[in-house]
Amino acid sequence: MEHGDRTAPALPFARYTFTCCCTSPGYLPPYKGSALRGVFGRSLRHVVCSLVRQSCAHCLQAPRCLYA
Repeated sequence: MEHGDRTAPALPFARYTFTCCCTSPGYLPPYKGSALRGVFGRSLRHVVCSLVRQSCAHCLQAPRCLYA
C-alpha cells in the first residue's frame, strides 16, 4: 500500500451459528466463552496440524500454519 492510499486489503470473515444438545448433565464454568474457545481451538489444531504432538513454538511449519 502506497502512502496516501486508504484502500485496505479485503479481510474475509464468516459468521457461524450452531446448536448443540447435551446428552448428559454437564457443568460449564462462569466464563463459558473461554471454555468454548478452548474447545474450538483444540479442534482446529487437530484438523489443520500435521504435527499435533509438537509445540507450535518449535514447529518448522509454523510460518505457514493456519493454527499458529
